[in-house]
Amino acid sequence: MEDAAAMLSWFPKAGSPVIHIQHEGKLGGAFDLDDPRGAIDARVAPKDGEDVIRKGLPNSFSGTTLEAKLRELDAKQLTIVGFQTHICVGATTRAALDLGYWNTLVASAIATRDLPSATGGSDVPA
Repeated sequence: MEDAAAMLSWFPKAGSPVIHIQHEGKLGGAFDLDDPRGAIDARVAPKDGEDVIRKGLPNSFSGTTLEAKLRELDAKQLTIVGFQTHICVGATTRAALDLGYWNTLVASAIATRDLPSATGGSDVPA
């Protein structure tokens, strides 16, 4: 989380825009925006002037204005940081590649959670 926060501070100083993607989940679910657990962590929360695009699916391009915003910014290269490497970060990165973006993932600025084993055994550690 610290590396993601550092990057989010550095990019505006370098003249690069920051776009936050927030998963908008179902009422009562893990990403319910009316529940504190659905909020963006304060350490990486949007600053004044930074865009926040809400999504309902893992791929941040699907059903959102992200691609239009990136075109408006004439962006060609993306640095992707965030949570749930195994689903949202992965889906967004693959979609961005399909759309012609050059992607950089920063290993220390992405994370996931322990996942249940497909065979019913011990969790797969994050």
